[in-house]
Amino acid sequence: MNIDIAKKNLEILKKEYPDKVIIPTSGYAELILKELDKQGKIFYRPWRKLF
Repeated sequence: MNIDIAKKNLEILKKEYPDKVIIPTSGYAELILKELDKQGKIFYRPWRKLF
C-alpha cells in the first residue's frame, strides 16, 4: 500500500474515533495477532469487529 494512502486512512480513523486508541499495523503483524488470539495467548479483535 502506498504510505501516503495509509497515512490518510489513519488520519480518517483518528478523526472518526477520537476516543479510541488507533494502532496501525502491517498485514503480517495482523496475521500473527490473529494466530496468537486463536491460541488463546492474547485477546485481539480487528477494528471492524469492535465498533
